[in-house]
Amino acid sequence: RFCTVYFCFAPSQSGREKVREEISEHFGVDSRVRSMIMAESVLDDGSLNERTLLGIAIALTVIGCCVVFMFYAIHSIFSLLKIAKLVSQTTIRQQKQLFFTLCLQTFIPFFALYLSCGAFMILPLLDLDARWVADLAPLLISFFLPLDALAVLLSMTEYRREVGRLI
Repeated sequence: RFCTVYFCFAPSQSGREKVREEISEHFGVDSRVRSMIMAESVLDDGSLNERTLLGIAIALTVIGCCVVFMFYAIHSIFSLLKIAKLVSQTTIRQQKQLFFTLCLQTFIPFFALYLSCGAFMILPLLDLDARWVADLAPLLISFFLPLDALAVLLSMTEYRREVGRLI
C-alpha cells in the first residue's frame, strides 16, 4: 500500500501550486517544499492523470476485498449458527452475541473508514467538492477505535460483566 500511495499519489508542481494557498492558510505549511500526497485526478490540460486513477483503483480494490471478506465471514458464521443444534443454549447465546459483535465490528469500520476514504477518492473524479469529506474523515477515523471497543463491551454480556467486576 505504501508504494501505491507513494508512486500513484505524488503531486505535480502545478498541483502543489493549486493547493498552496489553502494549505498555507490552514496548516501554515508551504506545499511546494513539503512532501505530500495528492489525488490529482485531472491535470492542467484537462486530461486524466493515469497514475492517480491507478492508485484510486488499487485502493478501492483493497477496500472492496476487505468489505467482501467481512460479509463472507458474517454469512459463514450465520450459516453455522443455523445448523448448530447439538450445542447448549448458553453456547448458542454466546455465539449469537459474538455474531452480533462481528456485525457491529464490520459496519463501524465500513462507515467510519471505508465510506469516508472511498468518497474522498471518488468525489473529485465526479468533479464534486470533497472538502467536507476531508473535514469529516479525520473525525470519523478518530471515533473508529472507541466505537469498535464499545461494540464489544455493549454486545457481549459476559465480557461486560467481567469488565464491570474489574472496575
